[in-house]
Amino acid sequence: MRKIFLILFIIVSSCNVSSQKVEKPKKLKSIPENAFWIGGVDGGNWYYVEYIHLHKKSAKISIYNDQSGELIISKKFILVCESHNQTVIKNLETQIDSFDGNRIYLTAENDKQKCYLH
Repeated sequence: MRKIFLILFIIVSSCNVSSQKVEKPKKLKSIPENAFWIGGVDGGNWYYVEYIHLHKKSAKISIYNDQSGELIISKKFILVCESHNQTVIKNLETQIDSFDGNRIYLTAENDKQKCYLH
């Protein structure tokens, strides 16, 4: 009986975690005013897009820690797609999925393969 209760408790708890509303953290003074936050219940980052160069498929982006406001990286990122069916950098606030410390992963659009900024 205890095992069944424990299993049910774990299932119910995991459902509650996945349905939690994600609230962006307060923007600290060290983060540019036009920066936007991307993240989840486990945290995220603030992204400041200085420019997007559509023809060269690149963007100058600064990424800030969402808790400390510390600059993590600031560089020109190049769009990389693993197929010829590339995406276009349009609105990174809606296109960015995550950052792994090296690459900025973009969400896949329709039938396009997932791309990243490196």
